[in-house]
Order: sequence, then C-alpha cells, then structure tokens
Amino acid sequence: MRFPHPWPTVDANPPGEIDGGGAAPEDTATNGDDNADELTKLRKLAENLREEARRERSRAQAAQAQLKEIGDANPKVLEEAQRRAEKAEQDRLLAEERANLKIQQMQKQLEDKTAKVLSEAQTRAQAAEREALRVKAERDFLAADGLLEASSVDGRTPFDYVWLLHGDRIAEDTSGRYIKDENGLPLLDPETNKRVTVKDFFSKLRDDPVHGIHFKPRYGSGGGARGGFDGRVSSGQDLSRLSTAEKFQVAFGRKS
Repeated sequence: MRFPHPWPTVDANPPGEIDGGGAAPEDTATNGDDNADELTKLRKLAENLREEARRERSRAQAAQAQLKEIGDANPKVLEEAQRRAEKAEQDRLLAEERANLKIQQMQKQLEDKTAKVLSEAQTRAQAAEREALRVKAERDFLAADGLLEASSVDGRTPFDYVWLLHGDRIAEDTSGRYIKDENGLPLLDPETNKRVTVKDFFSKLRDDPVHGIHFKPRYGSGGGARGGFDGRVSSGQDLSRLSTAEKFQVAFGRKS
C-alpha cells in the first residue's frame, strides 16, 4: 500500500527569485530607480519565503500525527518523510538566505549612492558659498582703492593675489564679513577689542610696505604717503598730475 506524500516540498528558487550565487549588480548613475524596484521585489520575496515557512510548520504539525500512525506500522515511511522534510527546510533556508544577502547588497549600494550624492551636493553648495564670499570680498577690496589692472599674460588681477594669500582668513556671518585668527575665531583689534572687518583689513594692507602695491597709493596725506612701486616716500603731491620731468625731480630732487 502506497501513501501520498504528506509533506510538501519548497522550491529552493521560487519563480521570480534571483539566483544569489552571482555578484551584486554593478551600480551606475542611471540605475537608481531599477535598484530600488529590485530591492522592493527582493524584500517581498523574503517575506513570501517567511510566510511559506509559517504555512509549512502548520502543515507539518497536522502531518506529524498522521506520520506517527504510519510510522508505527512502517518506520521506513516515517524516516523517508522526515528526510524529505529536512531537505525541503534546508532548501527553503538557503533560498531565504540568498534573498536576504541580495537585499543587504542592494541596500548598501543605495546607501553608498545616497551618501555620494549628498556629499557632492554639499561640496557644490560650499563652493558656491565660497565664490559668493569672494565676490563680496573683491567689492571690499575695490572700495579700499584696490587696483583694477589685469595682467596681459594670464589675466590675474591684484585682488587675485590678495585672495590667494589671505582668502582663507576671510569669513562671513550674520554680522558681516570679518578676518579669522589662527584658531578660526574672529580676529580682534587690540585697540578697540572689536573684530577686524574685511574693510579694516584691506585698509591696513593698503598701508603695508609689501602688500600696498596692490592698492592705489595714498596722496595728499602728508609726508608719509607712499608713492610708486619702489616704496619711496613722496612729498604728498599727486604724481598723476605731474609731467615726467616733474616726477623725476620729486623722486630724486634737483641737482645742485
């Protein structure tokens, strides 16, 4: 007498299940939606596998009583049924493990892609903010009588050099633009105990014997006014109104 198989088996690779033996799909800049859809399908598949396991346990409990009665009469039938049930359970667990592994791999890909997109967006935002600050600082530079001339060789301007040397010290907050100290905090003027603004800083650079070449010289401010690119002290006259001979006389004096 043959008994119908009382214990259904589970397909190790149900229809629609992606084989877990291969590598994770290559991530590209255009397959984000496909990855998300695939991840949803895999999660659904894993849930289906768990639901199938619950149904199997329910059927197993009902079959156990029958198998016990059959096993009392024919122990070999019970042994074979248990062996097949164990094999089916192993196959189901393997299929569920593969599906979970796929989910983890694709979840990691999505997280990495999201982090990369956010990082790139943050970098672009910071670059845009920095460029906006540079434009504002250049306006402060020109307001402090910074020179406008551009190089005929590479197009560099005096402000380009000032920004290259001091740009990393310039910052801005709700109170305006200011100069940072070596600790990244607002630099304070020792005389006023107020923070040094960008305009104040450029005004000091204008009077500096080294950096002052990037600004128009101060005229009409007395004998201490700076004149020319060689740092010589002028007499306070506006040299732009003098002829070449008169400029020579101012610079070197008349011969006795």
